[in-house]
Amino acid sequence: MAERRGTLAGPLRIAAPVTFGRMHLGPALYPFLAAHPEIALTLDIDDRRVDASSEGYDAIVRHGPIADSRLVAWKLSRSRRLLTASPAYLDRHGTPATLSDLDDHRGLFYTDRGIADWRFQTPTGAIVVRAAELHCRSGNPRRQARRD
Repeated sequence: MAERRGTLAGPLRIAAPVTFGRMHLGPALYPFLAAHPEIALTLDIDDRRVDASSEGYDAIVRHGPIADSRLVAWKLSRSRRLLTASPAYLDRHGTPATLSDLDDHRGLFYTDRGIADWRFQTPTGAIVVRAAELHCRSGNPRRQARRD
């Protein structure tokens, strides 16, 4: 992307996670492209890990710590995770009363990193629970698993 006579122009390639792309980038795209018609935008919406050095992106949006210290990162927003269960699951398996009760429950974890730990920050310190049974990069299998 180059700036020509005060306007942005040229190719711009961005990678972003599915949810962030849908919630934040999607609504901003048409106004951005209308304001900068000389931009040729390629937006890759995917939750896979992206290799910043070899895949040719101009900008990459991801969450969490950066693995490559040569990259420059800015905090765009905070994200929170919710711990939820369907009424049907709780009827079958019982309702956990404490975080340590989660050790006896099955979990779904949204990641491509194979991390099975859920980390909770409490007023007395961190608690780690190994509860994830299914790891997914995409929400579709998780949605089906929640139904089952």
